[in-house]
Parts: sequence; structure tokens; C-alpha cells
Amino acid sequence: VQPPDVALSSLPSLTDPQEARVLLERGMRSASPEYADLSIEACRPQVMRYKPGRRCTVLYHIDYPLEDRARAWPNPVVAKTHHGVKGRNAHESMMALWDSPLRRSDTVTVAEPLGFLPEENVVLQGPIKEDVTLKEQLRISLKAATPEEMARLHALLDKTARGLAELHGCGVTTGKLVTFEDELGEVRGRVERLERFVPELVGAADPLFE
Repeated sequence: VQPPDVALSSLPSLTDPQEARVLLERGMRSASPEYADLSIEACRPQVMRYKPGRRCTVLYHIDYPLEDRARAWPNPVVAKTHHGVKGRNAHESMMALWDSPLRRSDTVTVAEPLGFLPEENVVLQGPIKEDVTLKEQLRISLKAATPEEMARLHALLDKTARGLAELHGCGVTTGKLVTFEDELGEVRGRVERLERFVPELVGAADPLFE
């Protein structure tokens, strides 16, 4: 139980089934002409990842009206809200990738952008089918440490590498340039937050930063 998250003001609406249904309808109708008459009968929100004050990802299982269920509208749908401009940046990047050759790639799949709600600072995106995430497979394979599991992990790492190579080589550029110094600054910020909770770690990461 937490107090209201003032940095993520749309969170109460995103986690309320009725309010979320209205938000999803509005956002998706504005995303594409093929969704202009989209109607949602009900949705079931499930918080997948939450960083208080920073971002939240909510997954929605959608119930469309019976007469529309053959139209292959997106299901499930993902909503993300961020503190600051990261939401708009994410949406613009997704739009650029969706308009690139990656949309038809056989190597990597990009999520369909389903709208951006600027007032609520909410990004909507379509689903990507999966069997297992790379993080999950790492845990499974390293724990089992069998030849079969390690071979499965190596195969997934190979696919991931090819997908990343195609993503970063697709020529899409959008948003501000992010440098190594930017990444280093973000890591420093994480270390500083950790040090506030574990004082004995103060200074422990300094040699790594050097």
C-alpha cells in the first residue's frame, strides 16, 4: 500500500477497469483509421512493472463486442506511463520503427504503436507474441546447467544478437542523441540511490566509474 504517486498522475485511471477502457478506446481510435470505430466492452488491467515515481507498465486483456471479435483488433494491449518526456520519446521512436523496414522483418518483431495520450502521458502499444523472455531463459538455463538448456540459451542469444544488429542498423534516428556519458550518469544515479539504503556501499563503485 502506497500513497498516490504524484509523478505518475494517470496511474489510478490506468488501473481502474472502467476508466482504463475509456482511455484505451480514445487512444487507439486516434492511432490509425483502421481503429476509428474500435469499441471495447471491458478490459482487465494487470500491473507488470512499476517503478514508483518513474514509470509503470500495465497489460490489458481486452473483451471486444461479440460482433467485432473477428476483426483482429490488438489483444492484449500494453500501456506505459513515464515521468517526464520519456513517454513521448518512446512513442515517436515506435512510430519511426513501425514505418521502417523492420515492420516487415523476418528477424525481429517491433510492437505496433497504438497511440499516445499527451494529457495523461500514456503510450499504448500492441502485443508481441512470446514463448519466453531472454531474462527468463537465462535464469532457467543457468540454474539447470544441462547441455540441452545451455544449447537453448545459446540459440536464443544468437537470435537476440541478430535482432539487435538489424534494429541498430535499420537507419532510424529519432529523439536526442544518447551518449556513453548519458548512460554513465544514469548508472551513477542508480548507485547513489542504492547507497542511501545500504550506506556501507558508499564509494564501493568508485573504482568502476574511474
